[in-house]
Amino acid sequence: MKYKENKTYKDKDATGVVMNDYEFEDCVFENCKFNSTEFNSCQFTNCEFKNCSLVNPIFHNTEFRNMIFRDTILFGINWFDLVGREGMHPSIPVDIFTNCTFKYNTFPQLSLLKMNFDSSSFYDCEFTECNLKESSFKSAKFEKTPFLKCDLTKANFSNATGYYVDLKSCIVKAAKFTFPEAISLLSSLDMIIE
Repeated sequence: MKYKENKTYKDKDATGVVMNDYEFEDCVFENCKFNSTEFNSCQFTNCEFKNCSLVNPIFHNTEFRNMIFRDTILFGINWFDLVGREGMHPSIPVDIFTNCTFKYNTFPQLSLLKMNFDSSSFYDCEFTECNLKESSFKSAKFEKTPFLKCDLTKANFSNATGYYVDLKSCIVKAAKFTFPEAISLLSSLDMIIE
């Protein structure tokens, strides 16, 4: 395995590159492109991605641990592919997503407890059977991104827009929503409001 520690990578373009057996620890990636990059048996621990793009990456036996993503484009990622198989609701290996853009991402059956998604945008994504207790989506923007069978207890959607929370299947106890966008919660109940 090729070991990299305490390195900063700026303005790198790894589009279409195949990365085999790399281990990155305490590294920073800034303004880097990982578009259609294939990661085989790689590990990223305590790393930060700033203003990067990960578009349709391919992950094989690759692990993320204690990651931070800021101002990053994340396109076509199934986050379940990056967690160990520790049973139902494994923990996602990321601590913070701030001001990120997610498109065609899936978050199936994950523990996203206290996750920070503040000021991020979600397009055609899906959260299914996730534990999102105390997670923060403050000022987030959603488009065609449902929350289905999720636990949103004490989640914070203050100033978020466009969300679709299925109230029939989600737990929303003590979750925070802001008016007038909170009216959209009723759409899952097939109500007519005049």
